[in-house]
Amino acid sequence: MRIQLIGSCNSYGLTWPNLQFEKMAEAGFRNVEILCGQYRMHCFVPEVMVDEPWYGSWRVSIADLKTLLHQLGLNPIYLLCECDFLGPFGQELVKRRVDFAVKLGATLLGIGQPPKSTPGSVHGLVRSIQRLADYAAERNVTLLIESLCWVFRNAETSNAMLSRIRRPNVKIMYNLAHALAKNDGIKPEDEVVALGGNLGGLFLKDFGGSKPGGRAPYGDTNYNWDFPPLGDGLVDFPAVFERLKDFPGDLPCVLQLEGGPHNEGYSLDDYQRDVRKALAYLRSIGVEF
Repeated sequence: MRIQLIGSCNSYGLTWPNLQFEKMAEAGFRNVEILCGQYRMHCFVPEVMVDEPWYGSWRVSIADLKTLLHQLGLNPIYLLCECDFLGPFGQELVKRRVDFAVKLGATLLGIGQPPKSTPGSVHGLVRSIQRLADYAAERNVTLLIESLCWVFRNAETSNAMLSRIRRPNVKIMYNLAHALAKNDGIKPEDEVVALGGNLGGLFLKDFGGSKPGGRAPYGDTNYNWDFPPLGDGLVDFPAVFERLKDFPGDLPCVLQLEGGPHNEGYSLDDYQRDVRKALAYLRSIGVEF
């Protein structure tokens, strides 16, 4: 296994992507995530971006965005697209982001949290993902579904869904923290093995363990937003990487520190301190990247 470590804009709070990219380059990242979701602040919006240079404006020019990333020594290998993709409008949003990935030279597109709906709509969800996967496959793009909730909340439910989707370019981007937050009685180190060939990557993220009890809609357990720096929570990262040592090929791993009560009022430098701490922790447990 070779770790492809990817820096995440989600580790740096709500601020401009160019500042986040600069911090990631300073921290030593070479691969970065590009946020292009439907509802998030400070995301890239392919629908209003042009292909050609536009006076250095990386917000509206794909060429200028590529120049900015190149100057910082950053490679945009993974795009995170959080869109409601059950309907025709959402399908088109995702397709535009597949095209955006191709223009940036990326081959991995995370389609984020799948829409929550009634159990009867699972068939519609399967067909929606199949249509998007076929579009992406024609452009050599792999779709990575984040294991966040509902029918993708753990290895068992994710494997069952992928057995219905039956598309080789659809994999699971396993979220180590949300696995603990939204399920009871599982171990992420067992889950990553259970996914087998369906595992397409990891979100390296820790969970502080604050769960008030009860169930949220669609079967997820209730939890409080509490994602501390790596090594300060409940995820057994040494065990996870030990179980994955024989994983074939490259494994994309997004370092995502979304924080919690401990980082209220953080500055950009404070976020950077936590990122550096996480990188040092990974090295201390023998993770090479």
